Amino acid sequence: MENPVDRNSSSRGPEQGSVESTEIAFLLDRLKRRGWAFHYVESDGPHPAELAATREWGGSVVDVIIVRVDDTAVAYRTVRAVDHDPLRPHLITFQYADTVRRTLRAVQAIRPPGMATPPLRPAPPECGIRSEPDEHRQPPREDDLSTPCSV
Repeated sequence: MENPVDRNSSSRGPEQGSVESTEIAFLLDRLKRRGWAFHYVESDGPHPAELAATREWGGSVVDVIIVRVDDTAVAYRTVRAVDHDPLRPHLITFQYADTVRRTLRAVQAIRPPGMATPPLRPAPPECGIRSEPDEHRQPPREDDLSTPCSV
């Protein structure tokens, strides 16, 4: 089965079956087991498809990871509010951007939010999905998440 991050992509990251892609698949599976919700974002436009994952902590905090086909990913924490899309944030409390593997590793170490929300700052352009329009978002198929990720 085609991997969701591979769709609409001519550039590829680690080869499927490599140690790196096996680790990425393991880390994505761990997020799934920890209650992260996955969202596949198709694209008909100039931007390739993306895989996003969100974890709501209750209250008003959401952690987000966005995996891109160029072997980059970004993770950030944002607030949940009326008319605020966590996949298109205006404000964040922190961010981390690196390769897919490094970003997924870093996310495993993020502490749950505390009682006080850290200061909010404007979200930089790399935070958020690039694909448009929003109606292209859909949850990935179960088999998309069970195949090794080769981003």
